[in-house]
Amino acid sequence: MKVITVKVLKVCGLDIVGRYVGLPVGKVLQDANVNPNYIPPDKLKTLTKLVRAGDEHAKILRQVIVHFEITAPRYWWQEMDTYQAGVAGYSASTMHCTPYGIDDDVNDAVDERVAELYNTLAREVKECGWSKAEKIRYLKSNLPEGFMQTRLKMFSYQTLRRIAMQRWNHRLPEWHEFLTVVKTLPYAEELIYAW
Repeated sequence: MKVITVKVLKVCGLDIVGRYVGLPVGKVLQDANVNPNYIPPDKLKTLTKLVRAGDEHAKILRQVIVHFEITAPRYWWQEMDTYQAGVAGYSASTMHCTPYGIDDDVNDAVDERVAELYNTLAREVKECGWSKAEKIRYLKSNLPEGFMQTRLKMFSYQTLRRIAMQRWNHRLPEWHEFLTVVKTLPYAEELIYAW
């Protein structure tokens, strides 16, 4: 059962780091390639060498940014929150933007057990005489771990490399699905997965 969806929205900055990787030694490429995801082969070789030397040498990768749309369960998002450096996010509200509201049944897009639990909670609050704010607080505080939330996340290549190194052999299949998508990014083998 697939419980996470990961969509790459945009990759930014590969052409820039390809041009400026030689800046510390005064060798910046002046001609810009029209392909925003192109790095000249000699500059890619230099970048890969820096990546293998460690984060402190490959700090230029902080300037390569990837925007993702990710829908995943709360338990996975709690683990993802480990990574804060080189990450920015924006999420669907658990109150306003869920596929259902206080008076709605859960749609079929979520796990049946999660839907059943939420629907039971929603029926309970409908009949309790609470204010809308009290109902919302109750439902939010009882959201199941399998509750699916969509977030727009921005990661640097350097952070994606750290995640790949730390989570490539994780027990949760959601990490494998996320890293499978990361592996499809331009120059992922050379800049993210180069051990």
